Amino acid sequence: MEHLIIKYINKEISEEELALLKEGLKNPEVKKQLKEYIDLESSIQLGLKKIDMERVYNSLDAPLSSEDNLEKRAARLSYLKYAAAITIIIALAASFQLFINRDINEFTPNATTITLKLEDGSIKEFDETEAIISVDDFVAGSEPKNSNNKTDIAYNEINVPYGKKATIKLSDNSQVILNSGSVFKYPTSFDGSDLRSVTLEGEAYFAVSKNAQKPFIVQTAEMDVEVLGTEFNVSCFKDDKQTLAILVEGSIKAKNTLSNTSVIVKPGQAATLKDKNLTVQPVDIQKYTAWLHGDLLFIDDTFETVLKKLERHFNVVIINNNPALNEVRYNGRFNTETLEQILEAFQVNTTFEYTLKNNQIIIKNETPMK
Repeated sequence: MEHLIIKYINKEISEEELALLKEGLKNPEVKKQLKEYIDLESSIQLGLKKIDMERVYNSLDAPLSSEDNLEKRAARLSYLKYAAAITIIIALAASFQLFINRDINEFTPNATTITLKLEDGSIKEFDETEAIISVDDFVAGSEPKNSNNKTDIAYNEINVPYGKKATIKLSDNSQVILNSGSVFKYPTSFDGSDLRSVTLEGEAYFAVSKNAQKPFIVQTAEMDVEVLGTEFNVSCFKDDKQTLAILVEGSIKAKNTLSNTSVIVKPGQAATLKDKNLTVQPVDIQKYTAWLHGDLLFIDDTFETVLKKLERHFNVVIINNNPALNEVRYNGRFNTETLEQILEAFQVNTTFEYTLKNNQIIIKNETPMK
């Protein structure tokens, strides 16, 4: 729901999305998310007054049933829009050292095209469901290819919306496959640097070319993954509240950037950073790489996790108004099935009802479970 809240604040939300946001606020988790967002802003020492949460809830709810136009609705929250902008800037500065100037709103789950932003600011769009991009094909004209000055390194950024995937071939011949809902920033060349450093928000599978003299680093919000040459999967979606690095072959070192602790990961293991704790445990690799083949594979996954994956895979918004379902666990593999067919399969063992309209699914509240 975060993107709906931000769109409302920024006066970019449609009438349909407003109705969906109102429906979502019935879920205590959504209200909690909004409160956490506002609490973060209140802690910033920039002279901003403390925000009354009751006023925020009322200002979000009242316009949804009024006849006011969008501009008048947004005007009531102009102070919140300013606070949100400050919050986003500070969060990015703390989490992504490589590109503190990136606008968090560039990722829009409802987008229909893959976008590649070049160093010179130009944007390339790809309509394919699975785009294949080589770094050599898209280099800004003013970018110095073989400079020894590290400050001259130019970066491209690719944004993959829900329902899409993309493959990137980097300048060292490493390949990166990006899953739906991912943002990836990479240099057009690794020349002039002692490291091969890239930044990820979302999920990607890496096949890294070996170079013992120049380690490859994947930076996420809270964990860095360092390799020399190997294959591994990294998942760091914001709404998953954890970061995973799953090793297929080779060796990687996962580092908690908050505590500066690190662990070595062996093939068949995953490094997990959750609640600021970094651990290593054996995993079923297939569960974390099935998406590469277009599969949705659920192994003892909670309903809450299932819904997040369905949102990204099918580019839909799902509101669960039956929180009792969140901890129910499911197993299943799907490939060519439609979203409705997948939900019907889950309904065999768990009774729930839902409505589907356009790209919005609302699971009804207080449905008795079998």
